[in-house]
Amino acid sequence: MKTTWTMRSVVAALTALVVLGGCGGASVDEFREAAPSSLGIDIAMRKGKGQALGLGEPALMPGATGLAAYLVNGNVALVLGTVATVVATEPKKLTAKAAEWGPVSKPLWKNEFTLSMTRNGGTYTYEGKGRPRAGGEFTSVITGTHTLTATGSEGSFTLDYDGLQKLSDPPNTVGKAVVTYTRTRAGDLTLAIDFVQTGAPDSPKRTDSKYTFSQVQNGEGHLEFVIDSNYVSRSAALERLSIKSRWTWAGSGRSDVVGSNGDLTTPVQFTECWDTAHNRTHYNDTLNLFPTEGLAGDCVFQEASFSRL
Repeated sequence: MKTTWTMRSVVAALTALVVLGGCGGASVDEFREAAPSSLGIDIAMRKGKGQALGLGEPALMPGATGLAAYLVNGNVALVLGTVATVVATEPKKLTAKAAEWGPVSKPLWKNEFTLSMTRNGGTYTYEGKGRPRAGGEFTSVITGTHTLTATGSEGSFTLDYDGLQKLSDPPNTVGKAVVTYTRTRAGDLTLAIDFVQTGAPDSPKRTDSKYTFSQVQNGEGHLEFVIDSNYVSRSAALERLSIKSRWTWAGSGRSDVVGSNGDLTTPVQFTECWDTAHNRTHYNDTLNLFPTEGLAGDCVFQEASFSRL
């Protein structure tokens, strides 16, 4: 039987164990399901459907929101997908309180990886390491914990992009990503990522950025992120773009954006709303950079809500 490795499924898999106070041995599936998996943090904002219902122009922010989600998920899920592949193999060590895998590699991989996990009651602690297949010392690339709670599960993990630089075909990023999450038994997800001093390996420029996401299972969701960059190139000063997007499960939504700092001596606020087809129903900005379109009353969310990151 194929196991679906999601943070949510670990609750059902270990319910009997928790009730019994952790007595008895642990199966390999219990460790597998507690390991970090790319399936556990995927963002599920529904895509647009149908034809234009409002002003006839595709809205910008659903695409920008989806792009941010894609970049963050892609950056993080690359490592988590590798972890999922590693734990799909048979462990070289398995006891009631510990499991170890590796070294594991695949025909098209240029690296090999290990994963070690320990269990204390309902809390799992893990570390993943990697090295080039040609040899060398293993370096830590991911560390974290996953804990069962009365309402579901929670955890955190750190991706070490500096460690990944020591592997073959490293990502074009240095720094760290610190991820924290909670998931209810119903599948509601809340997640935050702090990107710490990230940047291109060949550039001295480093930035910090934040990203949060929440999604009610089959319901409303929201995403916030802030990015410091030189959007206005009159000087080298960095401007800050703070974005908060909210959407319904049907696909309609609203984004409230603030541009500030750097060459923006006067902060500017943008609002864009869209329908289930992701077509714009309303647009407005406080500096009249572009014409106002539609009516604020047509927004699925009537009140503005700006990021507090």
